[in-house]
Order: sequence, then C-alpha cells, then structure tokens
Amino acid sequence: MDKKYIKTLIRRSLIRDPSISVRRLGEICGITKDTALKYRNEIVREKEKRMEKEIEKLKKRSLEAELVDMEEEIKEVVRELWMVVSNASSDKDRVSAIRVIVSARKNLFDIKFDAGLFIRKLGESSLNIPELTKLVKEHVGSEKDNKIDSEL
Repeated sequence: MDKKYIKTLIRRSLIRDPSISVRRLGEICGITKDTALKYRNEIVREKEKRMEKEIEKLKKRSLEAELVDMEEEIKEVVRELWMVVSNASSDKDRVSAIRVIVSARKNLFDIKFDAGLFIRKLGESSLNIPELTKLVKEHVGSEKDNKIDSEL
C-alpha cells in the first residue's frame, strides 16, 4: 500500500475514534502496529505544526493591530514635532525635535522587526522622512565635496 493512502486511512480512523489503539489502526490498514504507531506519530506531529502556525498567525494579527494603533499615535506625535521643527526659534530645538522623530521611528521599526513582521535588510532604511533624507544627502554631498577639495 501507498504511504499516503495509509496515512489517510489512519487520519480517518483517528477522526472517527481519537482513542483508537495502535493495534486496531494496524489491523484497519493491514500493517504492523509499529508501522501504524510511526504513521500515527507523523500525523500528530504534522497536525501540531499546523496548529502552531495558526496560533502564530493569530498572534501576529493581534500584534499587528496593536502596532497599527501605536504607529498612529507615533504619527500624531511626529506631526506635532515637525511643527516644532518648522516653527522653532533655535537650532537646538530643531535638532532635538528631529532626534526624537528619528528615535521614535527607529524604535517602532525595531519593535516590528523584533515581532517578526518583516526582515531587516542591511544597508536599507525603512525611515521615509523626505526632509531628513534631503538634509542627510546635502550633508553627505558637502562632505564628499570637502574631501575632494582637500585632496586637490
């Protein structure tokens, strides 16, 4: 008999009677009780793995919902901080606000990463702050220009 067919018979028998003996499973399938025990254990392990995956999916969904709420709160705080950045009277206030924005987004990123929601790729940033990106590019560009000028 085919292994797949035997497992199907054992699965059906277990559904009908979960307390069925291994000896009886062997008789139904026409195999030894040791082989029936082996197949039954495989079926049980497969089912446990499927159930673990389902539980993980449920946990992930509930965690994602909590993270969405947290992300909305962070977005609101970031909006207020950008108002501080644009209206601040001193550079110190602007820098502090930008640091808090970057820190908040980084912390959210780390929380999502630790929760297993996505995989971090080295060399790539998940932060999408156009103004900050522009500042960094300008700074890096000016450093390159200064380095080139100093080499000449």
